[in-house]
Amino acid sequence: MPVTGSKSISNNLSIRVKADGFSFLVTEGRSGDILHTQEFSLSSQQVLHEELALQLNAIVGGEWKFTRVRVIIYGDSTYIPQQ
Repeated sequence: MPVTGSKSISNNLSIRVKADGFSFLVTEGRSGDILHTQEFSLSSQQVLHEELALQLNAIVGGEWKFTRVRVIIYGDSTYIPQQ
């Protein structure tokens, strides 16, 4: 007899913010398998919060749906404007 029910999407997004850029890591929520990684290095003309917002909109608006988002910041202090 086939199993019925709803398959819920349970992906996790980890955002690691560093002084010279940031990275995304997408994992499957149940198994922890890595589904996607992407590293971004900033040039001297790019602003961290603007580039992060641009790339975050791209990944959230794309094929991935997330149940949990985690932000890890490496550094003494980092300021990312809320908007």
